[in-house]
Amino acid sequence: MSKNNVDILMQDIEIPDIVQKKAQDAFTKIRWEAREEEDNMNQEKAGKKNKHFWQTRAAAAALAVILGGGSLTALAATYIHLSGGMQSHMNISDEQTAELQNTDDSLLSFPAVSDTQDGITVSVAQCLVDESNIRLAFYVDGYELENSVEPELEYLNILLDGQPANNYDWYFYSGIDWTDNKEPVMADGSPVLENAEGEIIPNYRIADGKMEIDLNMSPVDENGKSISALNGRVITVFLQNFGEHTGTWTLEWTLGGTDTSVEAKLNEALGNSGATVTVVKVSPISIDIYYDFAKREIVDTDVDENGNTIEYTDFSEPPRFVGVKMKDGTVYTGMFDGGTCGYESADTSIYIAQINLSRVINPENVQSLLFLKEDSAVTGEHEITEKECYIVDLY
Repeated sequence: MSKNNVDILMQDIEIPDIVQKKAQDAFTKIRWEAREEEDNMNQEKAGKKNKHFWQTRAAAAALAVILGGGSLTALAATYIHLSGGMQSHMNISDEQTAELQNTDDSLLSFPAVSDTQDGITVSVAQCLVDESNIRLAFYVDGYELENSVEPELEYLNILLDGQPANNYDWYFYSGIDWTDNKEPVMADGSPVLENAEGEIIPNYRIADGKMEIDLNMSPVDENGKSISALNGRVITVFLQNFGEHTGTWTLEWTLGGTDTSVEAKLNEALGNSGATVTVVKVSPISIDIYYDFAKREIVDTDVDENGNTIEYTDFSEPPRFVGVKMKDGTVYTGMFDGGTCGYESADTSIYIAQINLSRVINPENVQSLLFLKEDSAVTGEHEITEKECYIVDLY
């Protein structure tokens, strides 16, 4: 989707009221079977294009593969609702949003930035950012289509501090609320409708007639190296060609946010997997995990574009992160929502996983992390239990 070769004039246009596909081509691809199967099932039901993404981490990246209550801005006494897409995708309740907006540490902002071309206005609904993950929502006004017809956007490209940034996933919000994996409803609370094939009929129009684009990004540079320390960087987003509406919409602002993470230094072996968790850094919307894990080559097969079976060499992975247990005993699984992972360099056993979360959490309330055991059989319908996991306490 993104070629990151746009050469256009950057614009920075303010608006009076603050309101609120593909993933990058990977050099090497793998799949986390259970998560993808579950995502595909939900997407088929919802008609929602939320593609996860992988990409190599560095030049030596044949060794590495990109995988795919916090604190938010104080907004005086005004409570601004998050967009429907972000609320649903990040499992954020109204109560949590209100609480987070009345704190001093800023992870959430509502940049007053928009651009208008060919009768269509694109504006930033909100920006949620920590040290390594960016969540964006945009409103699109003036793009006229039937409610259930999927909108089209030809390109979406991003720069950070003027340099190309990769590894992101975006989609038009379908108006279907999947918060906490309950039975889906429409964003306004009404029941979903289904067509003759049993597929949920989307509605890409939010209450005031606009559309919403949601984006999840773990930025990497052109060499596949992760870009962190995002706070204070200038982000530029280019959107090009909405269906028959041609033009380039340009949005630029400075990322806010402060480091509200909790870090734990550990020495926890994960059973007989050969992996030891050494450092965990928990943020409201992402988790960084450092493993000591010696490289082990494996030979696997895939099918090329011509249908031929090909053989390739890859490296085994440490037990994957699947969830957290909070201090009050609540367990959240299925939290993986993209990110990056791979060896720190070609000659090291340090393996780093930067995991984007599908919900906002308070780092100080996390008691332990859950890692799936090697012999656990997981399917799309299977809810992971603690017995199937290695449990790593942070305290």
